[in-house]
Amino acid sequence: WWRLSLYRLRPAEQHVVRFLLLLPLAALIVSVFRTVIGVFTYGTFAPALLGLAFLDLRGLHWGLVIFVATVLVGWAMRHMLDRFHLLLVPRTAALLTLIVSFLLILIVLAGHYGISGTLYISLFPLVILTHMVERFWTVEVEDGAAASFKTLLGTLLVAVAVSMALSPAAVSQWMFRYPETLGIVLAAELLIGRYTGYRLTELYRFDELLRDEDRNGGTV
Repeated sequence: WWRLSLYRLRPAEQHVVRFLLLLPLAALIVSVFRTVIGVFTYGTFAPALLGLAFLDLRGLHWGLVIFVATVLVGWAMRHMLDRFHLLLVPRTAALLTLIVSFLLILIVLAGHYGISGTLYISLFPLVILTHMVERFWTVEVEDGAAASFKTLLGTLLVAVAVSMALSPAAVSQWMFRYPETLGIVLAAELLIGRYTGYRLTELYRFDELLRDEDRNGGTV
């Protein structure tokens, strides 16, 4: 069994394995927030990957600032690109280029003021950010700006929850020492997948309806 132990891997490979082992846990947390609590997010993997990216950043608050600034700037750039009526793939590539240019400017400005910007930006998931800007735009067009900002706030909330839940070193050490824990994670995900009850946010949504029913003697 020692020959198959993860501890025999090289340090760089161990770092990758630790990240991979935390990803299912992050996805499980996102599943709880979306299925049981009822928080809307931009996809399942976006808040999970963002939460894990926050773990590598030197300060959660800086990660949040960079994330919000990048999404808002990317949103403005997406408005600009819409005037050119581009096809989907070239438009996404152009948006990625603009976001990378924005982050490069941030790194240069941070270096000018003596701040090591690469500690906060280098590992940020650019592909996820580009996808989220595109989703932010789509939700705004279909459901309005309020819905898009609400979903953005939900994504931030879940990403922060993922980061805080997985930040203790004991979590990573446990998963690395006992990778069979993934079986328990899978079982929990299957149980959540069978959940058909009310979400916590829906209880507040139907609270006023139940009150009206009580006032009207059982009829609405």
